[in-house]
Parts: sequence; structure tokens; C-alpha cells
Amino acid sequence: MLLNPDKSEVLLAGTRVQTQKLQGSGLAVAGSDIKFSVKLKSLGVTLDQSLSLDDHVTSVVKASNFHIRALRHIRPTLSKEIANTVACSIVSTRIDYCNSLLHGTTEKNLHKLQRVQNALARVVTGSARRNHIQPVLKELHWLPVAQRVQYKVAVITHKVLSTRQPLYLADIIKEHRPTRQLRSSTQNLLAIRKTNTRLAERAFSISSAAVWNSLPDQLRSTDIDHLSFKKRLKTHLFAIAYCL
Repeated sequence: MLLNPDKSEVLLAGTRVQTQKLQGSGLAVAGSDIKFSVKLKSLGVTLDQSLSLDDHVTSVVKASNFHIRALRHIRPTLSKEIANTVACSIVSTRIDYCNSLLHGTTEKNLHKLQRVQNALARVVTGSARRNHIQPVLKELHWLPVAQRVQYKVAVITHKVLSTRQPLYLADIIKEHRPTRQLRSSTQNLLAIRKTNTRLAERAFSISSAAVWNSLPDQLRSTDIDHLSFKKRLKTHLFAIAYCL
């Protein structure tokens, strides 16, 4: 594989203070100097230096609004069921793509994505803008964006704990093992290591444990098959989202 300096990108991720220290620097690879990029796109996700995902959310919102406008034009010719299918396939999938990375992001980013989902729900159901959105989302049986993020993290965590795959995630998830016998010893909890920054709290080793430990006891079991776990998890998050 040959290095093409014109097409190669390097991103320096860290806190604002850390990145400012190396502002204007680069990385020397195979005799080529590659400057640090302010942001780059990897596997469809736009990453910035602070890993805030602000640019990624902006990109998702822009693309989703384009498709919502297109769906609004043809909505009168579609049944509700078909409109729901189209909406989920072309917009909801964009909101859900790699959304586990959004755990710990700002409320502003979640609010932007929630507004997209609200607009999509109104197009599917034909609901007016003045109508309260919660009954509309409940009718469609859609989880709000914040719960969708928790759902994705919990599903990945359960799969890793049940199958020990993939290994690169299984190696960073540690079971909670107290030094003496406590009630928490039998609750299938995960260990949460202490961190000094908000950025570190968003690492999967931390976010997976935080989400997993917040689940009720009956869900924190690796004896439940994966399909049943997803059904029970959605029921649990749905009840929380709509106060059932």
C-alpha cells in the first residue's frame, strides 16, 4: 500500500487545551508530512478534534431534512403503513447509524436529532405542528432519540457479554467484582473506572457500563437470548420514555 499525502488525513483528538498545544503540527509518515485535519470522515461518521460529533449531527440533520421534504411531497399518495416503512428506511436509519457514539454528547445535539424525528413523525401521521408530538411518537411506537442511543449501547453490550465477541470490545468490558461479598456481587454489574474528563466518560468501556448498570435486574442477564433481550429492552425504554 502506497501513501498518498494528498489524500491522507490525520486527526488529533483531545481536549481544547491539548489540541492547541500542537496547533499547526503534523505527522511524518513514510517521508511525507501530513498536517492535522480539523475534522475527517470515517465510515460515514464525521469526527472532530474534540469528538463532540457536532459536525456529524449537523450532517445527519441536513441529509434527513432533505429526505423528509421529499417524503412530504409524495405522502398524499402513500398509505400510512408504506409511509412509515419509507420513513424508517431513508431517515430513521440515518439517525440510528453509529448512534452509540452519541452517548454523552450534548443535549443540543440530541435536541437537533429529536426535532428531525418529530418532523418525520408528523409527515408519516399527517399530524399538525401544533399537536403535541409525544402521542404521535407513541402511536408509531418509536423510541425518542435519547432512548435509541441507550438501546444501541445496551444491545451491543449484551452481545459482547453473551458471546465475548468482538474481542476488542470484550477486552475492555470488565465485570464488577467487589473485594468482599456484597449484594452487588450477584447483580451482574459492570465495573466503571474513574475518569478525569467528560471526553473519557464517552469511551465505550465507560458508557457501556453506565447504561448496563442502569437496567433493571431482570434485564442484566446474559442467560436471555439476544432477540428476547432486545424486545424486553425496547419495552423497558418505551415505558420510561412515555411514563407508562
